Amino acid sequence: MPEKPKAPGPAGLISWRMMTQGQLNFIDSLARQYGPVARFRFGGMQYFVLSHPDHVLRILQENIANYTKETHQYWLLKQIMGNSLLTGDGSLWQQRRRLIQPAFQRRQLEHVAEQTVAATDAVVTRWRTFLESGVEFDVVEELVQLALRVIGQILFSTDLIHEAPAVGAAVSTINAAGAWDWNTLKSFLPILNRPYRQASDRLEELIRSLISQRRDEGALRADLLSALVQARDEETGQPLSDQEIRNEAMTLLLAGHDTTAHHLSWTFLLLARNPGAVAKLHGELSEVLGGRPPTLEDLPRLTYTRMIVEESMRLYPPIWVIPRRAIAGDEASGFQIPAGSYVVLSIYNLQRDPQWWSEPEEFRPERFDRSISAPPRAGAYAPFGWGPRTCVGAQFAMVESQLILARLAQHFTWELAPNHPIVPEGLTTLRPRKGIRIRLADRPGNDTLEKATSGDAT
Repeated sequence: MPEKPKAPGPAGLISWRMMTQGQLNFIDSLARQYGPVARFRFGGMQYFVLSHPDHVLRILQENIANYTKETHQYWLLKQIMGNSLLTGDGSLWQQRRRLIQPAFQRRQLEHVAEQTVAATDAVVTRWRTFLESGVEFDVVEELVQLALRVIGQILFSTDLIHEAPAVGAAVSTINAAGAWDWNTLKSFLPILNRPYRQASDRLEELIRSLISQRRDEGALRADLLSALVQARDEETGQPLSDQEIRNEAMTLLLAGHDTTAHHLSWTFLLLARNPGAVAKLHGELSEVLGGRPPTLEDLPRLTYTRMIVEESMRLYPPIWVIPRRAIAGDEASGFQIPAGSYVVLSIYNLQRDPQWWSEPEEFRPERFDRSISAPPRAGAYAPFGWGPRTCVGAQFAMVESQLILARLAQHFTWELAPNHPIVPEGLTTLRPRKGIRIRLADRPGNDTLEKATSGDAT
């Protein structure tokens, strides 16, 4: 058969300077200039930036066995998380998925919802002090702490707010895994920098003590740690070892709260820029909730809240690229993908492509109105990945995001701080490099709300 043509792309080797001007800008410019298949050479290797729905289906579903996670990003993540559901490949991943999937069934969602609302009410109490003083603050920092509290309760039945410095140091290392900037990477190598090692030791001690405690208790709790301890392989009957539980717990802790926090941060930005959407959101919350806290059972009726969450993930997907390495040669849109080359699925560009989305740069939650709009083309919307490796916690994340947004929007409106630059940065997750500073206002009609009483203001 004739050899497939080479994909278009910049001539010669890409320099560090070009790469380090910001990989989000670099990937975005390649996709916009060269189309859904763009090729470049860097560090002696070939890379392909792919941004077509068919590429998502091919790499993450149809030919999934041909694409491994043997990339520098996943190598660094393994130093933190070990072999886990996120970092593993092949038979290890299949076995781990069988074991862990039952822990994410609907019976756990009630616990997720209760813990999410309780933790958010503590933030409402804290934010009232910000409202009264009129101060500006970084909503990213606040939402990171909130998401950490939620994941601590969901995972361990423990408030992890006092572990925030250790968790933050580990998350910084995770995000460095997505960097092509040598100055960023080298600060974490070799394995790894001192702040991370200190943080890792603290988290290691915490997680292992909680695993030991849970085994000694012998009693089930509603959290994910109990589910992991009780998990048994349906084929062999084997449980997870303490090391395997440690790896999965570390992965859920670090990746789970970071992605949710940054997705919600972008949601706050988009709503601050779109007062019409805020008005519709407030109308829905008043009609459905009437001032009381939201529950899991309310979510099917909070349809506009869901649309906002989904549209925010379209414009700012937390996992904005998915890297893989081709084991054997393949093709994408008629272009050759040689064996051993690296592919980067650009979810960011895919979800902003005018071929699949009308007015793609506009924030329009109504595009996810299931009563009037057809679902996106298969593969065109993949904020949680696709196929067998779709994020195991996707449903949990959606419940958590909708409830946090609903509860905070019940109490507050907000505006962006003037003169504060919003700079998207694409590392392992898509985050605002300099944060998002906001100022709160009381929501009109807030005096009819059932006030937050649970939690504290820390």
